Amino acid sequence: MLAGMRAPGILVNAVYTHHEEVLRAAQHLYSDLEVRPADVMARLAELAAPHADDVPRTDALAAKATAALASVDVDAVVKVLPDASVASLYVADADVLTRADLQRASEIASGPWAATLRAAGARVDQVRSRTGEVVTRAQVCLNWASPVVQHLAAIADGEVAARAIRLLYVQALLDGRRPLTERDRALMTQSLDDLITLSVGLTTPGDPA
Repeated sequence: MLAGMRAPGILVNAVYTHHEEVLRAAQHLYSDLEVRPADVMARLAELAAPHADDVPRTDALAAKATAALASVDVDAVVKVLPDASVASLYVADADVLTRADLQRASEIASGPWAATLRAAGARVDQVRSRTGEVVTRAQVCLNWASPVVQHLAAIADGEVAARAIRLLYVQALLDGRRPLTERDRALMTQSLDDLITLSVGLTTPGDPA
C-alpha cells in the first residue's frame, strides 16, 4: 500500500504472509533495529503537492476521480510521488482497514451473523462520531508525476475519464494486496468489461457509434 513512497529507513509492505512476524523477530536479532508501524495517512500528506500552476487541473481531477469511485467509498487525491512509473496508490490506515474487514465479513456472512456484523460496523462509526474521532476513508492517490495521470486530466469525455480512473483504482488496490469487498469486485468486473469492450472495438450503451 506504500509502493512509490519514500521514507527514512526501510519501508516494508507487511501485508505479505509472515512479514509482520519476521519484522518482530528481527528486533531480537539486531539490538539497534527499531520497527514501528508507518502512519500511512501522514506519509500521504507529506508527499509533494503539484506545482501551483497545475492545481486547478489536479483539483478538478481529484473531484472527478472521487465521483467516479463513489460506489467504493474512497477519496481521491493528487500528489507527486517519487516514482513516475506508479500511476496510482491505494492508502488506508488501520482504522479504515478494520472497518473494511467488517464490511467484507458482513457481505460474506448470512442470516443473523451478517446482521450482527453490520450492526458492529455501525456501532464503531457511532462511537467514533461521538468521541470526535475523524472517520477517515481509504484514499487513492493519483501520481501527478505519471504521464498517464497528466493525460487523464486532459480528457474531456467524462465517461472515458471515469473508466480510466476506475481501472487505476483497481490496479492500486491489487498492488496493495488488499482482499476485495463485494463493491470492489463489482467495480473491477465493470472496469474489466469496459476494457475488453474498448479493446475489441465495441461500443457500450450511451456511447456514440
